[in-house]
Amino acid sequence: MIDWTEVLKVVLPIIAICISVISTIVAWKNTQKQIRVNRIEEIILVLQTLNGIYINMFWLLNDLKKLNIENTYELSEWETRAEKLFAMLKENVSTDGFKRLRVLLNAYLPNKKGTPIKIKLLAISALYYDYFVAIENKNFTIITNKYDSEKIPKPNVMSNYLNALENDLIKEMKLGFEGLNFNLLKKYRSEKFLKDLGIHE
Repeated sequence: MIDWTEVLKVVLPIIAICISVISTIVAWKNTQKQIRVNRIEEIILVLQTLNGIYINMFWLLNDLKKLNIENTYELSEWETRAEKLFAMLKENVSTDGFKRLRVLLNAYLPNKKGTPIKIKLLAISALYYDYFVAIENKNFTIITNKYDSEKIPKPNVMSNYLNALENDLIKEMKLGFEGLNFNLLKKYRSEKFLKDLGIHE
């Protein structure tokens, strides 16, 4: 006859060990997921900073094309604007921000077929870096030599591109939500928001 008491003495500790192992694995996976979400949030914050300063960068680069370095006043005025741009960048992104961004992109985003978000983000990061180098060195030929063009993306085009990347990053978090559709926000602002606040009738 089976002594169930003895069986339970053997089985229950094994079950407890299995539950403990499973709990540890689940906790580890949740921790890894949270770390990844935090890193993606960090990438998004950098993108938002780059998006916010782009309009200043755009005009600096456009003016750099025709900047007369021999004209002391013109050069001084341009340099003052450039210093403000770099100050804004340093305030929101660390000095090694572009290096860190590259590490984060490579470490926390997957390689997928087609044109994965990682590739797009690495490309836009490199573009920004080159723009900053051109401004820092007061040398627009850095851009023309590397990209074989004098064209600079217009602020609205760059903003739309970065917003699309931000939405893709939010999807990468896999929290069940999607990023904001800015067209819907614009529509709400123009049609309802000001009325809701009593500013428009």
